[in-house]
Amino acid sequence: MNPLLTVKDLLVSFSVQGQLLQAVRGVSFELLEGESVGIVGESGCGKSAAVQAISGLTEGKVSGLIEFAGTRNLVPGKEIGMIFQDPMSSLNPTMKIGAQISEGLIYHKMASKKEAKHRAIKLLDLVGIKDAHLRANQYPHQFSGGMRQRVLIATALACNPRLLIADEPTTALDTATQQQILDLIQKMKDLFKMSLLIISHDFNVIAKTCEKVLVMYAGKIIERGSVQEVLQNPRHPYTQMLLGSRPRLDKPKSEPLSLIEGAPPNLLAPIKGCAFQQRCPLKALKCSEEPPGPIACWRVQ
Repeated sequence: MNPLLTVKDLLVSFSVQGQLLQAVRGVSFELLEGESVGIVGESGCGKSAAVQAISGLTEGKVSGLIEFAGTRNLVPGKEIGMIFQDPMSSLNPTMKIGAQISEGLIYHKMASKKEAKHRAIKLLDLVGIKDAHLRANQYPHQFSGGMRQRVLIATALACNPRLLIADEPTTALDTATQQQILDLIQKMKDLFKMSLLIISHDFNVIAKTCEKVLVMYAGKIIERGSVQEVLQNPRHPYTQMLLGSRPRLDKPKSEPLSLIEGAPPNLLAPIKGCAFQQRCPLKALKCSEEPPGPIACWRVQ
């Protein structure tokens, strides 16, 4: 099966006060038709920078290969739908909800305003917003956080995309609403027969929604595999510690969460050896001298 999305040797950098910050450092992966892939890691690991480069929405300098359905001409909004982590800042506060969903249809599908509005109302109803014909004429501030996220999902689905990218889609939501949104994303993926690329710092979110997972640290993929493989047998020390720090219902309430001590490396400076070495309990002399191989850890080559 040919991949829907191919990313090879992706580099993304930003100019910060005259210095070059290397946010993404040689990321490569493939996403197949109908497949769900998650990218997980701490804040600042390069997840969002990589996805923004893939979707053509970054202000950084991008190099490497990005192909979508065999072409390098990516068109966000038409074949790639985006769900952002902050629905309030992602929606235009001065525009009615129906008009915002209609924009993509008018621009990409050449739909008339009447056709686009009818489609917008149907999408609002589809994502679980009651009285959609009335709500389409309201503004973002008249919706709760969960309802705004549903609006973003409707907007992302407007042009029947082949790929849905969700960047931290549950960050600002309470636990119950988070589960509703994850269930809705999965339902829409199946209904529209899309591929899904979901970004999260929460391994639990990835486990609920994805078949494969890419673990990122300091701008690189340091582990990859099926979700089941990585959850049951994490190989990289960072993955092991990341999994150990997640809340679990099967642990005693008195048992404190594990912490990953320290902070990620400064990406404004060149990294010598392993990027995780300063935080790794298994650090050896070789780790500070040479960059590790393909599995990104000398201990598990």
